[in-house]
Amino acid sequence: MRLAISVDMEGISGIVSFKQIEAGSPEFQRAQRLATADVNSAIAGAREAGATRFFVHDTHSRDQINLLIDELDDSAEYIGGQPMLLWEALSADYDAALLIGYHGRAGLVSIMSHVYSDLFCDVRLSGKPAGEGVLAAALAGYYDVPTILVTGSDDACVEMREWCPTIETVETKVSLSRYATRCLPLKGTWANIREAARRAVAGLPNHTPLKIHSPITLEVRWRNNQTARSVALMPGVEQTDQETTSFTHEDYAEVDRVLKAMLHIVLSPLNAGHVQVP
Repeated sequence: MRLAISVDMEGISGIVSFKQIEAGSPEFQRAQRLATADVNSAIAGAREAGATRFFVHDTHSRDQINLLIDELDDSAEYIGGQPMLLWEALSADYDAALLIGYHGRAGLVSIMSHVYSDLFCDVRLSGKPAGEGVLAAALAGYYDVPTILVTGSDDACVEMREWCPTIETVETKVSLSRYATRCLPLKGTWANIREAARRAVAGLPNHTPLKIHSPITLEVRWRNNQTARSVALMPGVEQTDQETTSFTHEDYAEVDRVLKAMLHIVLSPLNAGHVQVP
């Protein structure tokens, strides 16, 4: 049994601040160890239920070199590095997907809430707000791969249950605001992740892939008009108001490609609207 494991960092056990998850920060090495421990806990539980191969996708930040490969479970294969393409090696070859360390979507009063960049104020799939976990699960679903586990902030778990009702969830923290959270005890959280991963894999026949029915409309509301104008230069993308763009297609893989291209555009120095928001 082959599992794809996508790892973000904002929802990792013990992480409370953006400053901890920036390369070069004094706290970054601790964050790397915590993220690696969460992943190892999920692998241990999944193995107990019969999973045999684990492909860990390092999907946080631009460089995607966050996990400590020398501390990863010996059976795990690691996928990381540039370019930033998010689930780059995902395909129908996997039996299931696991999301580790996920966070609340943009617009929520949730710890470190966002979607990819602070320039994204809101992302919607056919009218419904979607966070990074939903977007990852939708791409997995395109390949007929069910997303069976998510770990992270309370808001991330709530959102994923709305889109994937049978998904196993593990809260690692409870949001108090966008900049404060109550972390649950590390050892207890690692035990919960291990047990939830075991249940998720054991119950795999009960999980179904997340399918976004076509035609699919991707709507993004941007932080400023200039960014919306830059994105609207893409073929097929319309600017529907001062800060909003829209793209519609029958195929979710194409929607995902457009979203990734938008991300590259808005983070480019050629985008005059690219400003850092604290």
